[in-house]
Amino acid sequence: MTRARRKAVATPAAKTVPARSGGPILRTVRGFLALPFPLFRWGKVNLPNQLTLLRMALLPLYITLFLSDSLMAQWGSLILFGLLALTDWLDGYLARKHGLVTNFGKIMDPLADKLLTLTAMILFVQVGLVPGWMIVLIWWRELSVTGLRTLVATRRTVLAADNCGKAKTVLQIVAVVGGMTRREVQIQRAAQLHLPIK
Repeated sequence: MTRARRKAVATPAAKTVPARSGGPILRTVRGFLALPFPLFRWGKVNLPNQLTLLRMALLPLYITLFLSDSLMAQWGSLILFGLLALTDWLDGYLARKHGLVTNFGKIMDPLADKLLTLTAMILFVQVGLVPGWMIVLIWWRELSVTGLRTLVATRRTVLAADNCGKAKTVLQIVAVVGGMTRREVQIQRAAQLHLPIK
């Protein structure tokens, strides 16, 4: 056996280390997606939390339908709002029934409810259904409660919504449905009289 061959046999083959693809921007994106946020790991999120995130994700569609002058779109926004409001009850029911209550759900479920009702109320102001000061008063209260929840969360305690808060949410949803129904009547009457929609 020649010296070169003996050297080749004695020396183990070097392991090939795959090069890291992508520049610093791509590595930053990969690191961001690796964060423990449920939106990026949808398959690992339980069903109640999926409903909560879905309620937030469909808000742009609700806004688009509501701001349309089409009566069909107005009916679509009303149906969509009803479905989103239904998920507010359904996610909590499923979480309690199947033992799927999480800290994420305790925080994000009330937040999703606030976003839904706040979006509807701001749209009401934009189309002239209610005065702006009324919405400001309502949301001073809502932001105060949210601030209290944040303060409590800094002490590693999660403050879940109580029965009074849930009743308040139901009343707000009923008020929003009433306002949307009034909006539909306005659009239908304007279409019949060939008047511009206010």
